[in-house]
Amino acid sequence: MNSIVFICPYFGTIDKAQYKLWLKSCAANPSIDFLLITDDNAALSFKLPTNVLPVAMSWDECKALIQSQFDFKVALAYSYKLCDYRPAFGEIFHKYIADYDFWGHTDSGDTILGDLSRFLTDDILNAYDKIHIYGHLTLFRNTSENNARYAVPQRNGLTVRDIFTAQENMCFDDMYQSASINRIYKENGFPLLEQVPDLVADIMPDSYRFRLFQDGSKIIPRVFEWNNGKLFELTVVDGNVKRREIGYVHFQKRKIRNEVTDGSDHFYFVPNVLINADRELTTEDIVSYSKDKIYLEPLKGRVKRLSWYIRHPNAFKRKLKEKIFH
Repeated sequence: MNSIVFICPYFGTIDKAQYKLWLKSCAANPSIDFLLITDDNAALSFKLPTNVLPVAMSWDECKALIQSQFDFKVALAYSYKLCDYRPAFGEIFHKYIADYDFWGHTDSGDTILGDLSRFLTDDILNAYDKIHIYGHLTLFRNTSENNARYAVPQRNGLTVRDIFTAQENMCFDDMYQSASINRIYKENGFPLLEQVPDLVADIMPDSYRFRLFQDGSKIIPRVFEWNNGKLFELTVVDGNVKRREIGYVHFQKRKIRNEVTDGSDHFYFVPNVLINADRELTTEDIVSYSKDKIYLEPLKGRVKRLSWYIRHPNAFKRKLKEKIFH
């Protein structure tokens, strides 16, 4: 059986209500370890599951550690930029992961995990060097050769120096942007599995109700259920509740209220609250929870990004060029 560790750095104040349930979902994956690197002492003081391995590290210490890996001045003015360095975590945090067959990165602030081992099987792990193309969860085979592949230049001319010296987040860890670790694997024929069926439900951030990116224009009533380590998507199709087991749910850029009783092993995730599973939800319940509402959070996020680009005009020019020519 392959051993796996996910590297989960978080700098700043962790949302403790959601954090409790993330820890619970980690505990339900006892065959996988989670390396929690944070400067949030309150988060480290929680009673952690045995497979959540705490590392107390300040943001300045993290920046110094990353800088020590490179012979050029890296850009790390804010913690979100850390996402660009995820493909290099195998080298940056090598002393913590030497004994594992695979290392990965996953979000701790906006995910809830199901039974990951059901989807990340040994058949898959034995066949690929990189599994999944998303920043919110990806695995890499833990070898020195594979851990260094982030530094291979892309065919479009972009180098790791370009990416790590840019002030803005270049999304190097995610999908197929102009700067993308996945481009490197694709262009060089490195063994890459882009998607694992049913592994993720990736919720769009610009809609109050739960719409997945693959929904397109379809409106599908949807909630999620976590039950003793198993995670399910519940949708209403032709008047009936359809149940699909998934590996994890990603709810980026959402403020989630947690109303789940401490110690509960069964709860529902509905827009935008986690609630106790006191009874089985009906089709009417799911449809009712899925009604759309005015949702201002996406607008706030766009204003925040726009104000950042106004302060960093060179980054705005690069982003505009990428949009035009990508």
